[in-house]
Amino acid sequence: MFENQSKLFTIGQFAKIHGVTKKTLMWYDEVDLVKPSVIGENGYRYYTYQQSSVLETVLMLRELNISIEEIKHFMSNRSATNRSRGS
Repeated sequence: MFENQSKLFTIGQFAKIHGVTKKTLMWYDEVDLVKPSVIGENGYRYYTYQQSSVLETVLMLRELNISIEEIKHFMSNRSATNRSRGS
């Protein structure tokens, strides 16, 4: 069912799948938000199927005008046991 889970996607393929530009992915890499899974000897960035959920979360938060710093904090501290203080 999930035979392509270990497949690596080029930055162009990954960008197209998620409806973003390669420049956006390069910037997310630069600001340590979504790092490529592999950087080839040729400097090409490659992403995995599993990174799709991370990128989709980032894109949703950006649509809500959440800052990059806030997203980075959220992504590094999220877990099933972490709940917001307001809950």
